[in-house]
Amino acid sequence: MTRVPKVEKFGYASLSKGNKVIVNTTRITVRPENRNELFQTIWPLLEPIRSEKGCLTYHFYVDASDENSTVLIGEWETPEDWHNHLRSAISPCCSAPSPY
Repeated sequence: MTRVPKVEKFGYASLSKGNKVIVNTTRITVRPENRNELFQTIWPLLEPIRSEKGCLTYHFYVDASDENSTVLIGEWETPEDWHNHLRSAISPCCSAPSPY
């Protein structure tokens, strides 16, 4: 299993009111024999991450064409909120180091 996945996308997204949010995407691909371990690791962390200050959404998706490839997509109110998440105890499992 990839222990520290890389962030493949980081950027801003505009909301309907013109506000911007931080969007980060993390792709994790595992060997088939590690798929269950990945799910057992990620699933219990989703709600605590969603409860972090500034987290607007945090979702875990399985690629429709490759069940061993998953994507975590998070949306954060500010860069500071995202950086705080990256420094949190939960983050080493679910995010790569900040590019800043």
